[in-house]
Amino acid sequence: MKRPKRTLYVIILTLALASMFFRFFIIEERYEQTALLFVGLPALISLLMVRFTSKPQSSPYKSVFWVLTMFLLLACVAFGEGTICIVMAAPLFYAVAGAVVGVMQYLKNRDKDYLNSIIIIPLLILMAEGVPFKKVQESTNVSVEQIVDGNISLEKMNLQPDFIPNLPGILKIGFPKPIAVEGTGIEVGDARIIQFESSTKGVGKLHLRIKEKTEQRLVFEVVSDSSHIDHWIAWEEISIALEPMEDGKTKVEWSTKFRNKLSPRWYFEPIERLTVSVSSNYLIASYFDNQETN
Repeated sequence: MKRPKRTLYVIILTLALASMFFRFFIIEERYEQTALLFVGLPALISLLMVRFTSKPQSSPYKSVFWVLTMFLLLACVAFGEGTICIVMAAPLFYAVAGAVVGVMQYLKNRDKDYLNSIIIIPLLILMAEGVPFKKVQESTNVSVEQIVDGNISLEKMNLQPDFIPNLPGILKIGFPKPIAVEGTGIEVGDARIIQFESSTKGVGKLHLRIKEKTEQRLVFEVVSDSSHIDHWIAWEEISIALEPMEDGKTKVEWSTKFRNKLSPRWYFEPIERLTVSVSSNYLIASYFDNQETN
């Protein structure tokens, strides 16, 4: 078989196998939030491409990255709003593929090709954090502070927030956006139900309930979450604390406790911490400041 035709067949077969692996194993078995998807799948694509298409005088990186890009574009069509997850994960996909290709080429150049499948295993375990695929992640807490004008009180939390139409940049790339809040009251047991609109999944609701209250602090616990955000983050607790300042202003501290549901944690948690931080500043502005955030 001529090499160009053989290469085309290998590309088609690789895309087909990757798609089947993604659809019938990762999605059906609900591993779509684990390192099996974000590390295992790009490794599979890389192994197949390097094994069956590379030439001594050509760069295997080119063919691997090209096929990986095709797979990600096809996945975007199927994922809809989940495309945001693919966008966030794309650098990790390419990093895994590059690492796998690099190791295989290093061994191949030293006539140790028979070790390829063995040496890749510890590399993948390291990138996947060496943990079981469904291990429950530890909780993370993110706190942000803003100084707002006036001596404000927690009564502000009784009002409907003025959700700023101009969302911060990072929240414009596919995250569900808050559109309304149901419920009032700032006493223990009072509830809030925040509606999040998803362009492909419709409206989901985050149900919160006040579990602690002092004169200057409210703590909400999470009752349930049917929003699309629950695919990435498990909210656990949200607290709002006010501190009057001597100059007639008020310091607002918004703290969010959550669990990252994506693995590997070393890659996704910093992204989620940034997103939660931006979201918290946005909510402070919506409730207390009514000034647009950047």
